[in-house]
Amino acid sequence: MKETKYRVALAHGKEETRSRLQIDLEELGHSILFSSDSCKETISRTLKDEPDLIVSGILFDDGDGIDALIEIAETRCLPAIVVTSISSLKRVEDAMDDHVMAYLIEPVRAVDLKPAIHVVLRRFEQFEDLHQEVSDLKLRLATRKKVERAKGILMVTKGISEEEAYLQLRAAATRNRVTMGKVSDLIIDTATGS
Repeated sequence: MKETKYRVALAHGKEETRSRLQIDLEELGHSILFSSDSCKETISRTLKDEPDLIVSGILFDDGDGIDALIEIAETRCLPAIVVTSISSLKRVEDAMDDHVMAYLIEPVRAVDLKPAIHVVLRRFEQFEDLHQEVSDLKLRLATRKKVERAKGILMVTKGISEEEAYLQLRAAATRNRVTMGKVSDLIIDTATGS
């Protein structure tokens, strides 16, 4: 089975750790899109270069790595692994609920990175699937509310039953090759003068 190779954004405040991580990531076959020692550069390059994964430290001269990951996530959600010392572990654990999907305690070796990358990318994929499912459910609920409102309008204006109103909506959608939501929007707009 062929392993997938990823484009990685690498950020860490310590050059020695950053260099070691880069060597390990490249040995695993991943490409480093950029290597950064600042939050500002990490944010701008990540948003510009669109990596598959971010591997980041916490302590930078110009800020906090977790705050940088949060800022990135406001524009583009990406899987992230934080590499930290045991003394910063509490900060990372607090961020696990929102923006960090995995963390590794320094010193990190390639043998640690490989399973962490697999887990974080799988977890991110599940997160994305759930996010899409929630979006789909919200859309279906909104459409159902519109259909119910349009049925109510038809029932009042035409003096028909709920079932007849539903059948008319469905027939209009089929005849015009559009969704029942679109037909409902048209009925609601016509009734409200929008």
